[in-house]
Amino acid sequence: MLKKMIISLATLVMFTAQAGNKNNVTIAGGEVSFLGKVVNAACAVSFQSKNQTISLGKVSTNQLPQLGGLYKAGDFEIQLDNCDLNTSQLAQINFKGVSDVKDPLILSVGDEKKSARGIGIAIYDSEDNFIPINQNSRTTYPLNEGLVKLKFIAKYKTTSREVVAGKVLSYAYFTVNYI
Repeated sequence: MLKKMIISLATLVMFTAQAGNKNNVTIAGGEVSFLGKVVNAACAVSFQSKNQTISLGKVSTNQLPQLGGLYKAGDFEIQLDNCDLNTSQLAQINFKGVSDVKDPLILSVGDEKKSARGIGIAIYDSEDNFIPINQNSRTTYPLNEGLVKLKFIAKYKTTSREVVAGKVLSYAYFTVNYI
């Protein structure tokens, strides 16, 4: 009985001490917003594919073909994870970006003073199908359960009779359409 009385008294003293504490103040701190979207997509784009940097290396202007010619510059892939064939069995990949002034179906290599001129970047899939930028792709890719690796090729395309050496910096953003 004495033990219960001591515990009750200690609890009362503790609450009384906190009630008299003038430094215990609560203020509004702000708001936290949670944004997201739940979609019925057949696959998820893998983390490794979301933000890639593809090295196209150094190419001499005398290695580039004549006007309209192509030079293979680099390979890349887009991986789709956790694919579910019950949702969709085909996908299209669309690329968006700043187009070349002379050929609006390919990417510009940049418009700075030190940028290369007379070339652009054309994107092809592994079957050598050209994928025009800023348009809906006509090429479809079959999906399978689990992981799907879609391979692509970046090629320099000459857009002028004279290619001027310089820096190449281009960005392409891709979307996946499930059919």
